[in-house]
Amino acid sequence: MYSETDAIILAQLSIYLFINEEIKLDYLSSIIGSTVINSNYVSNINTNTDVLLLETEQNYYIIISSKQIKNWMNTYYFLRFNLNKNKLFGNSQIQQGFYYQFMSVENDILTFIQNHNKFIYYTGYSIGGAIAVLCSYFINSCNKIVYSYNSPTVGNKYFTNSYINNVEHYNFVKGVDSINNKIIKQYKELGI
Repeated sequence: MYSETDAIILAQLSIYLFINEEIKLDYLSSIIGSTVINSNYVSNINTNTDVLLLETEQNYYIIISSKQIKNWMNTYYFLRFNLNKNKLFGNSQIQQGFYYQFMSVENDILTFIQNHNKFIYYTGYSIGGAIAVLCSYFINSCNKIVYSYNSPTVGNKYFTNSYINNVEHYNFVKGVDSINNKIIKQYKELGI
């Protein structure tokens, strides 16, 4: 269920990972309002995908960032040459570049999530939000929600319909995002 407090907390975590190179658990605990009891930082240099995995007594926080966005030309070529729609099942298709980034960190996330009864928050800014969508879709858990910020769309209408029937997702968009508007035009917007 949507919570404005959660939206603010997750926006802060998302931007924190996007901007910072150094992870300070005390500071992150103060943002969350609960002590972080376990953490892991994963950085895949081949896909420029970073994931900060946090665990508190009650929740998991999966924060995803793509450093692709920091270098516009790398991002443009990465997405441009991977825009072939990857067929999943039936008519559902997703952006292949985002899927490749998700697959590069999937095992690390699965290894970290040990208690499947805990609630999982997925979040990310821009391309990180798109990867968060795929994580929430492909990683089995009943207790999950996605808060993304300026996330580009991920799949066609068939994927979108399947996704919104399985995952609660809120995508907050403010202003013009060059990734959203110039590259991924053919996909339907996700979220509320």
